[in-house]
Amino acid sequence: MSQVLKICEQTDLVANSGVCAIVEGQQIALFYLPKEIPTVYAIGNWDPIGKANVLSRGMVGDINQRLVVASPLYKQHFDLQTG
Repeated sequence: MSQVLKICEQTDLVANSGVCAIVEGQQIALFYLPKEIPTVYAIGNWDPIGKANVLSRGMVGDINQRLVVASPLYKQHFDLQTG
């Protein structure tokens, strides 16, 4: 389920990059992409393949016009709209 929850200021985010926030005990990867709509994406920080909270440190890109983050561990891709 999608919902809006303010957890930081936009100025706390790094353009075209990810940061990690802890919300209700869960690590969330936030990505600020100023040229996209919406400009901020949030997915879980957990990489189920690498079994580590690292997705906020991944590289952002697009594959077939879908925004993705590549895990810094094994480089698998996660869709920023669906996780």
